[in-house]
Amino acid sequence: TGKRSKEGALQDGINSITRYVKNNYFDGLRQDAYDLFTGAWAPESDKVPHVDARTVVVKGMPWVFLFSLIMFILTLVLPRTKNMVSGTKLATFWFVVASGSLWYIVDRGLEYVAWPTLNRPNDIMFYDGPGYSSGRYGRGAVTGHWGGASNKPTRSPSTPRITENNKGRRGAAYRAAGGESNGTS
Repeated sequence: TGKRSKEGALQDGINSITRYVKNNYFDGLRQDAYDLFTGAWAPESDKVPHVDARTVVVKGMPWVFLFSLIMFILTLVLPRTKNMVSGTKLATFWFVVASGSLWYIVDRGLEYVAWPTLNRPNDIMFYDGPGYSSGRYGRGAVTGHWGGASNKPTRSPSTPRITENNKGRRGAAYRAAGGESNGTS
């Protein structure tokens, strides 16, 4: 009746967080279903859908974060004996590990988004046109097998640079990256 309650504000916050998580981390499979249903991708094509080519470090970092967070909480909650390492040292260690892994995940956020695998939007994922300002193509991919720095470009080697001559989902860059699946332009 015109007055916002604390419960309503809390519910709005929960709805916003739920929508954010669903749209960023669980939407790729739904988009693949739409592409398959509408015919944007044909199953009889000889193209294999995108395989998860993320590094071992990128794949494992959420598990490191989860484990370190659980260990941090257990360090604070469980009782200790006299011959154990100081609880403060253990809690600090697990907090540093959890913070570092969370920083790694946030810093490489594009690696954790559930992108569609049938028709990958490479022109969006590797955009570097007007308005582009990041030195890593909008938090680009980790290079090297183990996720360490190397002299390789941040763009995946199978994805050519998007230019004015080849931009767009059905452009030459998309076809060269294996995105053209149904034989039409």
